[in-house]
Amino acid sequence: MQLYLLASLIILSTACGSSKPLDQNVEEMEKAELVDSFDDYRNSAYVDFKEVVLEGNIVTLKFTYSGGCEEHNFKMIGMRSIGKTLPPTRSIMLYHDSNGDSCRELITETLTYNISAFGYKVGEPITLNLEGWNKPISYTLE
Repeated sequence: MQLYLLASLIILSTACGSSKPLDQNVEEMEKAELVDSFDDYRNSAYVDFKEVVLEGNIVTLKFTYSGGCEEHNFKMIGMRSIGKTLPPTRSIMLYHDSNGDSCRELITETLTYNISAFGYKVGEPITLNLEGWNKPISYTLE
């Protein structure tokens, strides 16, 4: 009986994790946007990136965060200004609004974004530096 209760608790505690489907139509997909400053986004809650995959103009982010009691909102943003390097660089971030969620459940989320707003010029590469991800992302606008 105790084993059954323990197994039930484990199943219930892990069943609340969410993941959005990846078969979204590109036109319906969330679009990244450019901002003049990250100042309004500095209260972003922590995310731990597990995987970042770029395919064409679409980036897929797999990450974890703590929560479970409130709805969390995400927004992919990038600095309008670019670094004058070769190739040019742009700082980007995934803004995470936790809505004050103080719960500690570990949530795994997968989100996809159309990042064409982050491109430099069609066919020319730009290096994207994602806040919280330790590898530069080489992106060429298609």
